[in-house]
Amino acid sequence: MNLDPLRDLRRRPFVSENAVLLSLAVGVGLATGIAIWAFDHGIEFFHWLFQELLAEDILHGIVGPAAVIISLTMAGLIVGWIMQRFVGEERHHGVAGIMESVALSGGRLRYWRMPFKAVASALSLGAGASVGPEDPSVQIGSNIGSFLGQRLRMSDERIKLLVAAGAASAIAAAFRAPIAGVFFALEIVLNGQFGTGSFGIVVLSAVVSSAFMQAIGTPRTLITFTHYQLGGVGNIALFAILGLLLAPVSILFIRLVYWQHDVWHHYGARLPRPFKTALAGALVGIVAVFLPQIMVPGRDFMVEVLNSGSGGELAFGFLIVLGL
Repeated sequence: MNLDPLRDLRRRPFVSENAVLLSLAVGVGLATGIAIWAFDHGIEFFHWLFQELLAEDILHGIVGPAAVIISLTMAGLIVGWIMQRFVGEERHHGVAGIMESVALSGGRLRYWRMPFKAVASALSLGAGASVGPEDPSVQIGSNIGSFLGQRLRMSDERIKLLVAAGAASAIAAAFRAPIAGVFFALEIVLNGQFGTGSFGIVVLSAVVSSAFMQAIGTPRTLITFTHYQLGGVGNIALFAILGLLLAPVSILFIRLVYWQHDVWHHYGARLPRPFKTALAGALVGIVAVFLPQIMVPGRDFMVEVLNSGSGGELAFGFLIVLGL
């Protein structure tokens, strides 16, 4: 029995496999754009609920600056409960899990978990966790592509292609950068293994998603420059030096992340996940009492830094402390 609907459609007159794949690419891009739009508004809702209503309006008058600690602790507790109850343990998280699925299982993601993971991510971000929306966005898009491929009983190669299209659409929607989304999907998700046909599908999905987000607008802050100008060719050398300085910083940060992962799993193995995530929220809240700029993705603050000009409005030492 043939379970590949694309093969059946290809045998029909006036219907080609490429036409069907292109139609699916448009569907993946549009669905991902809608999902990312809803995800952004979910973040805004939880921001209002935990930061403005709970922390500022209710708790601040009672406990003062400690309100943010209590708010983030409660958010962490709820996030941990959602993950423990509806998601469970995962060997690889985020983009790493998507890459593993594409490499080893034909892009067949457990898409039924994604709504719960999206809600938990939106809650974390809205409450003020010091993380970003890009990784959850990629997961949302990739799972949409995998869902369509699996429900239509496609082959592994086509499912992987739709997963990549969903990832590209998510990056395009999150950053308004379809080209960046395309290269991310082709190089990271597909690991450079793609053909000319794959390129067209991924590009179409990314463009549709980006166009949708630009058409409807979004509450997500975009990182922009207001008055920057390249002073000359010599300035390019400064960017090269900056890259050399930031490379070891990035390597150190990644190693610290994995070290923290091992520490939490070793010393907190017996703790239920809600207590571990509540403790993480409390730690972020304690730091945020003194450095509130670390909360949420920090795009508003990054825009402020990038557009502060040469007047030195933001002290260099303060930025170093904030980075640490």
